[in-house]
Amino acid sequence: MDAVPKKREGQGKRLLLAALGAVVLIGGFLVYYRLRISDQSRHHEFEIVWPVASPRGEPIEIGHDLKAGDVFLTKYESHFLIVLSVENNINLKIGMNLDVALTLGHGVKVAPPDGPPGLVSTYRTAVNDARSTPPEWTAPVWLALNNSAVPCAFKLPRDASGAVTGKATGGPAAKEQRKVLDSVLCGLGEVTTNYLPPRPVRLGDVWDLDEGADLPGILTVVKYVARTDEYPGGYPEIRRIGKVAAEALETRDGEPCLRLRLVIYVTQEGDAVAPALPGRVSTAARIDGHVWISTTKGTLWEQDLVSEIMTSYLCARPTERHATAKLTAKTARGEHMLGE
Repeated sequence: MDAVPKKREGQGKRLLLAALGAVVLIGGFLVYYRLRISDQSRHHEFEIVWPVASPRGEPIEIGHDLKAGDVFLTKYESHFLIVLSVENNINLKIGMNLDVALTLGHGVKVAPPDGPPGLVSTYRTAVNDARSTPPEWTAPVWLALNNSAVPCAFKLPRDASGAVTGKATGGPAAKEQRKVLDSVLCGLGEVTTNYLPPRPVRLGDVWDLDEGADLPGILTVVKYVARTDEYPGGYPEIRRIGKVAAEALETRDGEPCLRLRLVIYVTQEGDAVAPALPGRVSTAARIDGHVWISTTKGTLWEQDLVSEIMTSYLCARPTERHATAKLTAKTARGEHMLGE
């Protein structure tokens, strides 16, 4: 009498195991589809109109008319937005954002007597406003860029005529401060640069970005958005191309300037393998716009740039993000250096 129930119980177990096996098989197929088939439609790229060299005229004279006591204040605004989708129908006004307004002070003094003679430019930041969603994004901005106890400051050596003679140096917290500054300025945290190469340029000249600026923070920002910085390796190679073009001589708020066009393009495409989460990465990022360099002082006077990142990382924790940013800056003479 007990044989029939046991037989039915055995059949029930087999049916349950078969059902579980089917679920696992379907789940595995879905994961495979997600990672290997659907990723074929997740290729990101931007159409870039690169500047074409067409040099003309005489070399442009870039001065360095700076003297002890000069103070300049540059007002930066950065508006950064991320949405967790790469679909075209997503409202880009809804997402995670970081909006920062900061002032970069630039004061010129006589070099200290215990060092080489000449001048020293000191650059220091102060945060005017910082807002974000989520709110905790602003905490490192205030801490790193608006800390009176440990100010974010850099010193740039110059000779007596005002010409730059070396690289900018920072304080003990400079590495972390530069990282935060890069996150606010889309990787353009080298605030002492004028993007010019160490040689005369003419209108129409085009040169590599690396000839006039050291901007490793661009790749750091792109990898952060793409989530390809979580493990020490295993990600596809990230590539960057940057070009600068001398376009025109213009006057900006009474200051004679050379208008430069900046074009920066970053890509990261391919398979991620261990120790990273295995999957497929496709990322494209661009920065495009203009900066204006004072032809009398050789310093950045104004900028107007846009940035955009499209990224898909299809893995066990898939991520898709579309980030946009607007970066502006304007310089004017000041009466007092920040912190003094």
